[in-house]
Parts: sequence; structure tokens; C-alpha cells
Amino acid sequence: MKRRYDIKKVIKIVKEIKKNSPNTLIYSHFIIGYPGESWVDFFKTMICCLHFDLPIVISYSEHEGADSVALPNHKSRSTIILRDNISNFFLNFVVLYKFLRFKDEESN
Repeated sequence: MKRRYDIKKVIKIVKEIKKNSPNTLIYSHFIIGYPGESWVDFFKTMICCLHFDLPIVISYSEHEGADSVALPNHKSRSTIILRDNISNFFLNFVVLYKFLRFKDEESN
């Protein structure tokens, strides 16, 4: 996807921000179902989402003229839908857990 950053560095920065400012909410967006994405890649993305307070997951879709259209190993629509459903189910629990934990800390 031509991302010019190291995700480990991004996570390190996010952790440092949260350490210095625990009430800061950090969100990011993630694309799932990108051509060539394996199931391992998908689950690594889900794990990465845990570092953000509001991870927004977007399903890949082809756009005319985009470089990704010419890439090999496009995912089937059913695979993208399955991954989207898995990510929504998983991340809803993550966001709920973080919200309840925040409310619990707030009441103490």
C-alpha cells in the first residue's frame, strides 16, 4: 500500500502519548482485504488496532485508476465481507472494554 512508516514506531509513539497523556484518545483507520493480504496479515491488523482507542476499519474496494487495481491476489467479495464482520465483532468488544475500563477508573 506504499505506506512509508514502520508500524512498530507508530505503536511506540502511541504508547508514549498514552503514557504522558492517558486521557488522550487516539484513532486511526485500517484497510482490510487489500490485494495480497493474508489471514496472518489480517490478524496482525486486528492486534495493531488494540493500540488505538477508536480503530476504524474500512473494507478495500477497487477504484478506477488506483495502483492497487493492477495488483495480484485480489480478495473475493465474500472474503472481504467475512473479514469485515470479524473485525467489527472483535473491535466492538475492544471499544466496549476500553469504555467500561475508563468509566470504572473515572468512578474511583
